[in-house]
Amino acid sequence: MTAGRRILVTYATKHGSTQEVAEAIADAVAFLERNREALARTSLAVFALGPQKLEDAASAESLTQLGRSLAKAAAPEPQLVTVFGGVVDPAKLRFPLNRLPASDARDWAAIRAWAAEAAAVFRAVPV
Repeated sequence: MTAGRRILVTYATKHGSTQEVAEAIADAVAFLERNREALARTSLAVFALGPQKLEDAASAESLTQLGRSLAKAAAPEPQLVTVFGGVVDPAKLRFPLNRLPASDARDWAAIRAWAAEAAAVFRAVPV
């Protein structure tokens, strides 16, 4: 809790295959749709893990895909939206994805900075 306010952090994650990622996205979209009215009365920040490499083009494409998913869900307008680099752990994937090279494109400094920005934004939003 922050200054007497409750903050809900929700996420959907699976083990990394395309099907599982699609299911996670569907779960997140369903959550947004089911809770649209409640979320419209509160502050909302959304993030996703996406590209395997921290390249501008890959990040921009992942952000575009996230925006399309949010639009389909008719979700309230988030105050913050971002995409961070993702992780590939071939040991958790099924064929043929288990042949991908292992990678970890998460930028923990950027993640912590975004979390601090979200905290500042939500502190500034009237209850």
